[in-house]
Amino acid sequence: MEGPAWPESRPLTQEEFGKAYRSGYNLTLRFLLSRGAPGDTAEEVAQAAWAKGWECRGQLQRPDTVGAWVNSIAKNMLKNRLRSEQKLERLTETARAGALPLSGMDVNRILTKCERRDSTILSGYYLEGYTTKEIADRVGLTPVTVRVRLLRIRRGLRSKLLKTAA
Repeated sequence: MEGPAWPESRPLTQEEFGKAYRSGYNLTLRFLLSRGAPGDTAEEVAQAAWAKGWECRGQLQRPDTVGAWVNSIAKNMLKNRLRSEQKLERLTETARAGALPLSGMDVNRILTKCERRDSTILSGYYLEGYTTKEIADRVGLTPVTVRVRLLRIRRGLRSKLLKTAA
């Protein structure tokens, strides 16, 4: 037995998706926060999920469910992020236990391998404790751009660390 026949699927227009984003972004943010995501992480993942939803909008079967669809994307992104962070924590714990040379984990060495702006963002966020808004003001970017840069920098460094650990 087949399910109900939906009208022929078509990608949402920019206007339709924009309307869904304006009404659904805060719901996605609250959804992620209710799953235990810290504020900055929830904002990063919500932004990334809506961007992914826009990129993949042609796959959406029922345009009236775009909010729930993006929330499922966000949930999967959050799970993947938590898994990656756990792997990095295990790698760091292994390094502390002496199985890996700590020189490979040297913060200054990592920062010198980054572009100047990335180094400023990393040290401001992780070493100096600035918020993404404060960092954005310092480097001339928006807070959202700083969060996206942090995500990309972490991913790049994670890949480099895992390669040197292998």
